[in-house]
Amino acid sequence: YNQKNFEEALFYFQESLKLNDKYFSAAYQIGQVFWILERYNEAVESYRRAIEIDPKQVDPYLNIAKIFLENKRFDAVKQMAELVLEFAPDEADAYDLLGVVYQVQGDLEAAEGAFQKALLLNPNMIASRLGLAGLYLEAKPALARQHYLAVLAIDADNTYAKEGLQQLGP
Repeated sequence: YNQKNFEEALFYFQESLKLNDKYFSAAYQIGQVFWILERYNEAVESYRRAIEIDPKQVDPYLNIAKIFLENKRFDAVKQMAELVLEFAPDEADAYDLLGVVYQVQGDLEAAEGAFQKALLLNPNMIASRLGLAGLYLEAKPALARQHYLAVLAIDADNTYAKEGLQQLGP
């Protein structure tokens, strides 16, 4: 897996799962490999298998939500994020995903609240800072600038933050 030989890694993870059908890490890693290979349906199926093995691990839920987001299945993203928050109410990534969904659906107030909650839980969450900056770009440019600068303090090469600052001007 780490050597990027994904087909071979997939084989070994699948063999591990055959030996122990309750091996969470193998089921999860199978999902990771399928996602990398852009075999999304199989990735979701593997993550669901991991959830069956250990329903309190947040990563498989979040990865399913991210796959749904890539495929513009926004209601499914929202459903997964809300499910995570039922048992992991301090999961910043779930709030970030909700912020994206609300933003896409035009509920900007809810998007702002979700991004802010994510940042309360994880002040270094770049995605939420960029989400807020995008929301503030027109109406609150000073706040947008503040978030873009915060992103650059975390990741000095962040293209989105650099472009956002250019769009705001001096």
